[in-house]
Amino acid sequence: MTHDNRVYDRQMLRSAFQSLFWNVILTRKRQNGFNFKALADKLGINKSYVSRSFSSPPNWQIDKVADMSEALGVDLIIEARDRKNPNVIYTPSGIRQPATTSTSLDKMLTFGRPSPVTSTDSQPDQPKVVTMIKRAA
Repeated sequence: MTHDNRVYDRQMLRSAFQSLFWNVILTRKRQNGFNFKALADKLGINKSYVSRSFSSPPNWQIDKVADMSEALGVDLIIEARDRKNPNVIYTPSGIRQPATTSTSLDKMLTFGRPSPVTSTDSQPDQPKVVTMIKRAA
């Protein structure tokens, strides 16, 4: 992997986390008026720090991602898809078989690499789920 590809993949991963949390925040804002001040209060930090975290590409450490997940009340799931064998998906508890369909978002989250799975864009009933990290229970 070239240095430029590594930098690109890191930026895409950061962007994916930022987009994931934005989606949760905006949904909560529409549902019950949740805002950066409420998130900052739950994180025990200043609102301006939260605002800065979302105004530029973040370089969050795993602890910050875990804290953000906790403050937003969401569980994140870690999965790694084998690029050479798309039928292998690694999870913290072992290997699982992939679903037979994916979404456009799944394709985006392969970070510039084509997704080996068929899209469900023509099936609007299918849930669109992003899986990244799972908190220990």
